[in-house]
Amino acid sequence: SKMLEISKKSREHLARSLKKYLNVSVSEYINELKINYATNLLINTNMSIIDVCFACGFQNLSRFYKVFENKYNLTPKSYRKKFTISINV
Repeated sequence: SKMLEISKKSREHLARSLKKYLNVSVSEYINELKINYATNLLINTNMSIIDVCFACGFQNLSRFYKVFENKYNLTPKSYRKKFTISINV
Protein backbone atom coordinates (compact mmCIF):
# COMPACT_ATOMS: atom_id res chain seq x y z
CA SER A 1 0.00 0.00 0.00
CA LYS A 2 1.00 3.62 -0.45
CA MET A 3 1.08 4.15 3.34
CA LEU A 4 3.71 1.43 3.71
CA GLU A 5 5.75 2.86 0.86
CA ILE A 6 5.66 6.37 2.29
CA SER A 7 6.35 5.33 5.87
CA LYS A 8 9.12 2.87 4.92
CA LYS A 9 7.94 0.71 7.84
CA SER A 10 6.57 -2.80 7.97
CA ARG A 11 2.84 -3.45 7.88
CA GLU A 12 3.01 -4.63 11.50
CA HIS A 13 4.90 -1.53 12.66
CA LEU A 14 2.42 0.76 10.95
CA ALA A 15 -0.53 -1.09 12.49
CA ARG A 16 1.00 -0.96 15.98
CA SER A 17 1.80 2.75 15.65
CA LEU A 18 -1.70 3.67 14.52
CA LYS A 19 -3.18 1.66 17.38
CA LYS A 20 -0.78 3.15 19.93
CA TYR A 21 -0.98 6.81 18.92
CA LEU A 22 -4.41 7.14 17.33
CA ASN A 23 -6.21 4.12 18.84
CA VAL A 24 -7.43 2.95 15.43
CA SER A 25 -6.70 0.07 13.09
CA VAL A 26 -5.24 0.66 9.64
CA SER A 27 -8.62 0.05 8.00
CA GLU A 28 -10.37 2.40 10.44
CA TYR A 29 -7.80 5.10 9.68
CA ILE A 30 -8.16 4.67 5.93
CA ASN A 31 -11.96 4.65 6.15
CA GLU A 32 -11.81 7.86 8.19
CA LEU A 33 -9.79 9.54 5.43
CA LYS A 34 -12.21 8.26 2.78
CA ILE A 35 -15.28 9.43 4.67
CA ASN A 36 -13.77 12.86 5.31
CA TYR A 37 -13.15 13.18 1.58
CA ALA A 38 -16.69 11.97 0.87
CA THR A 39 -18.23 14.64 3.11
CA ASN A 40 -16.25 17.28 1.25
CA LEU A 41 -17.51 15.98 -2.10
CA LEU A 42 -21.09 15.70 -0.87
CA ILE A 43 -21.17 19.30 0.32
CA ASN A 44 -19.10 20.96 -2.39
CA THR A 45 -20.06 19.10 -5.57
CA ASN A 46 -23.14 17.85 -7.35
CA MET A 47 -21.62 14.40 -7.87
CA SER A 48 -24.03 11.50 -7.50
CA ILE A 49 -23.75 9.41 -4.35
CA ILE A 50 -22.40 6.45 -6.30
CA ASP A 51 -19.77 8.64 -7.97
CA VAL A 52 -18.73 9.97 -4.56
CA CYS A 53 -18.53 6.38 -3.30
CA PHE A 54 -16.13 5.30 -6.05
CA ALA A 55 -14.17 8.58 -6.03
CA CYS A 56 -13.40 7.95 -2.35
CA GLY A 57 -12.08 4.46 -3.02
CA PHE A 58 -14.95 2.32 -1.81
CA GLN A 59 -15.51 -0.81 -3.86
CA ASN A 60 -19.27 -0.96 -3.40
CA LEU A 61 -22.14 1.27 -2.38
CA SER A 62 -23.36 -0.83 0.53
CA ARG A 63 -19.95 -0.69 2.26
CA PHE A 64 -19.82 3.07 1.69
CA TYR A 65 -23.26 3.52 3.26
CA LYS A 66 -22.37 1.30 6.21
CA VAL A 67 -19.13 3.16 7.02
CA PHE A 68 -20.75 6.56 6.44
CA GLU A 69 -23.78 5.85 8.62
CA ASN A 70 -21.62 4.42 11.40
CA LYS A 71 -19.78 7.74 11.58
CA TYR A 72 -22.60 10.26 11.08
CA ASN A 73 -25.84 8.39 11.81
CA LEU A 74 -27.04 9.79 8.50
CA THR A 75 -27.10 8.47 4.96
CA PRO A 76 -24.87 10.32 2.50
CA LYS A 77 -27.97 11.84 0.88
CA SER A 78 -29.32 13.04 4.24
CA TYR A 79 -25.89 14.42 5.15
CA ARG A 80 -25.75 16.37 1.88
CA LYS A 81 -29.24 17.74 2.42
CA LYS A 82 -28.51 18.75 6.02
CA PHE A 83 -25.13 20.42 5.46
CA THR A 84 -25.34 21.91 1.97
CA ILE A 85 -26.33 25.54 1.91
CA SER A 86 -28.84 26.27 -0.78
CA ILE A 87 -28.43 29.68 -2.38
CA ASN A 88 -31.39 30.94 -4.35
CA VAL A 89 -30.43 33.60 -6.84
